[in-house]
This record gives sequence, C-alpha cells and structure tokens, in this order.
Amino acid sequence: MSPFRPSILIVDDLPANLVALEKVLAPMAATVVKAHSGNEALAACIDQDFAAVLLDIDMPGMDGYEVAAFLRGEARTARLPILFVTASYRDEAHELQGYGAGAVDYIEKPISDFILRSKVQVFLDLYNSRRRLEEELARSEAMRSELIESEERLRHAVIDAPIPVLMHAEDGEILLISRRLSEATGLAAPEIPTLAAWVDRAFGPRAAEVRTRVASLFGIPAAQPIGEYEVRTGDGRVLTWDFHIGPLPPLPDGRRVLISMALDVTETRRARDALERSVLDLARSNAELETFAYVASHDLREPLRMVTMYLSLLERRLGETLDDEGREFIDFARDGAVRMDRLILDLLEYSRVGRVDRPAQDLDLDEVLAAVTHTLGTLIDETGAEITVPQPLPKVHCNFSEVTRLFQNVLANALKYRRPGAPPRITITSEPEGGFQRFCVADNGIGIDRQYFQRIFGIFQRLHTREQYDGTGIGLAVCKKTVEHYGGRIWVDSEEGVGSRFFFTLPG
Repeated sequence: MSPFRPSILIVDDLPANLVALEKVLAPMAATVVKAHSGNEALAACIDQDFAAVLLDIDMPGMDGYEVAAFLRGEARTARLPILFVTASYRDEAHELQGYGAGAVDYIEKPISDFILRSKVQVFLDLYNSRRRLEEELARSEAMRSELIESEERLRHAVIDAPIPVLMHAEDGEILLISRRLSEATGLAAPEIPTLAAWVDRAFGPRAAEVRTRVASLFGIPAAQPIGEYEVRTGDGRVLTWDFHIGPLPPLPDGRRVLISMALDVTETRRARDALERSVLDLARSNAELETFAYVASHDLREPLRMVTMYLSLLERRLGETLDDEGREFIDFARDGAVRMDRLILDLLEYSRVGRVDRPAQDLDLDEVLAAVTHTLGTLIDETGAEITVPQPLPKVHCNFSEVTRLFQNVLANALKYRRPGAPPRITITSEPEGGFQRFCVADNGIGIDRQYFQRIFGIFQRLHTREQYDGTGIGLAVCKKTVEHYGGRIWVDSEEGVGSRFFFTLPG
C-alpha cells in the first residue's frame, strides 16, 4: 500500500500561474490539485480534504476573499489553512483584509521558491500530525477492548509529535507532553505537573485569561483553533504559538481530556510585525518626501519667477539701446528659466504618483480621452493629427488625474515625434489580460531604435537634443511609475521610420 500523500489546493484563474505554482510545489511530498476559479475550488473542497490552499485574490466571478469567507463558514473547511498568493494587491489594506478573511499568511509575488515551499511544509507537517492524532483517537474510540495498547500508541504519538503537544485532564493534571514542547520551552514534564503550573510559567500576564479559556473548552465536540499566544520559555525567550485544542475520550475515571497542539509562528509573527513597521515607515517617508518636494519646488520656482521678471524689466529698461546680441542673451536666459520651471513641475508630478490622497475609482476612459484631446487640442490641430479608437474603451480602476496624465504623455509623444510631411495617425486599442486591461497606442512617427526600448522609460532620458525636440525627459518615467503603481507594466515595440506601439496594462 502506497504511503498517504496529503493534497494541496492551488487556485488561480490564470493557467500560467497554476503551472508555475505546480512546478514550485512538485518536489514536496504532496499531491497538487488545481482549480481555475473560486467555484471550482469550493467544489474540490467538498470532494476531498486538503492540507492547505494557495489562493489567488484577483479572480473573475468569486474573488479570493469571498472564497476564504465561504471556507471559514463551513465546518468541514473552517480549519483549512489559507495562504493568499498575489502579485496585484501589495498594500497594507489588502493584506489586512486577507488576514481578516481568515488567511494564515499573505504572500506577495515574487517570492523565493524555497521560502514558499518552507511555508507550505509547515502546514503539511501540521496536517500530517493532526491526521495521525485523529486516526489514533478514532482507533482508541473504536477499540475500547484494546484500551491499554491504544493508550500506548497515543502516548508515543504525542511524545514524538513534531510540534508542541500537551494532553491534560479537566482537574488540571497534565497527562502527556511532546518532546518537542520540552525542547522548545526548556521545561521538562516534572517542572509542569499541572495545567496551572504550565500556564503560570508559559503565559505570564495572560495566565488567568488562558486558564478561563481552557476551562470553557471542556465538552467541545471537535478540535478548534484558539489563536496566537506568546509563550515564555525557561530561559526567558518569548515565542509565538498558534494553538488548536480538541477533545479526547474520557479517562476510565470519567475525567474529560483535552489535547492542545501548537504551531510555532514566531518567525512569521516577527516578519508580519516588521512588515507593518516597514509600511508605517514607508508611509511616513513618503509623506516627508512629498512635503519636501512641494516645498523645494516652491522655493526653487520663486527665484526663477524673479529671474524671468527682472529679465523682462531689463529688456524694457534698455529698450532700443539693447543690440541683437543682447536680446539673444536675454532670450536664452528666459528660455532656460522657463525650461527649469517646467522641469521642476514635472519632477513634482513624478513625486506625486501613487499618493494616498489620490484614491482609485472605476473610470470611463472615454471621459479621460476627451479630457486629454481637449488639452492637446491646439497641437492636434497644428499637426493635422487623427486619433482613432476603433472600439469603446473599457473601464479601469485607477485615479482619474494619474490615468489622464498617462494617456496625455503617451499621445503628446506620438504628436511630437512625428515624421516630417506625414500627419500623425494614432490608434488606441485595448484587450483584456487576466485581471487587467492591456492598451496599445500606435503611431506612424519616427520610431525608436531597439537598443533604446528600456532606456526611454528612465527619468531624464532623452534620445534627441532640445533643438530637435523640446521636453524634459520625465514624461515616460511618469508613465512607468503610474502603471507600476497599479501593478501593471509598460513597454514599447517600434521600428525606425515606420512608427511605434506603446503597450501598458491597468487593472480592470
């Protein structure tokens, strides 16, 4: 008879993601079951048990949060460990929503294969241990006539369990502890003969709360999760354990028995706390950076306005006494001040991308495009450009001003970098791509050499002199930062002398 292999359920609406996850989990001693939707995942959970489920969030129909809520609400799947795996939702709000939906972990892509397997292995070990203990308990109940033999097997199962396990009777007597519990806490069985001794040593200020909680659990029909508690070891260390407690058959003298199992989540807790601190630090840093950018831009622009004003006064004061060379010098200085002012404004806009006070909403891109063409109206008329949208554009979930700036920058480049004698012909199309919409802005302009496909999205990157084409070299950098803020990507395909196609994805 082949050894039992626990099953892991992976859920994602994108086949490529399922294949990638299956490849990462292939070396593990488990059977990987794939589901392409929330409904398919729920059906799979009805048919069989799983050690854990790796669940995508952004799926059509039923999203990951809804699937998790349904699983938590069903007795059969209430204890099923749920690990959210996402590349779309990387902010604190979604992470907290994930834990609120019942997840035991919230994993953001990309993640190391080794780390992902290590996280899953923890739940495989817990599942295998719980399964062995449940089988042992079932055999004990079914074989009353072999009580002594069954108790011995249970004894070894508890003592040799790879996780902290403790058996105790309702009068406070500790019946068995696992070797792993003693190793982790440095407390041997003789040091904690009663539940009160264990609770006082391990739980410190929360000892009274824990005693009351445990006393209320005698009589529960099945094992249930208790939650995370800080456990103090014999040498003063503090560990974080996630407890599950379940009933065992009564002792021959009638005393009821509970078995407590714990999973050491100390490192996970530290990582989560560190992440929360990092998120707060990042938010504070971003706020400080934005304040600095605003103040710096204001303080930098004020001298430029002064320079421009005095250049105009100088030009009027000197009047006819100013020769052509002097006027040219003044024009050069004024032009430099204007370019510097525009550069400061572009830098300020770049720093503001992704601000928390710019909330996302469902946007009608026809309204966005109308605003962009109105802003660029003079340039469109001067160049004789034609902008074609063959089909209605879809809605996206983004901030209006940021998406408007994105389309404005891309279209302005298509108008600017036109071929001499060839009026711009621009086409905007879209198509769905997973949970995103992929847009293409195609033009018939001068094109871009392939070697510059990546460079053009860097800040201050220009391929032409200011005498050839005006600009600050920040526009496409703003586009890239905007798209990536929403979890998308941007790239270009172009041929010199033929035209360019700019692609980018936004959440639908």
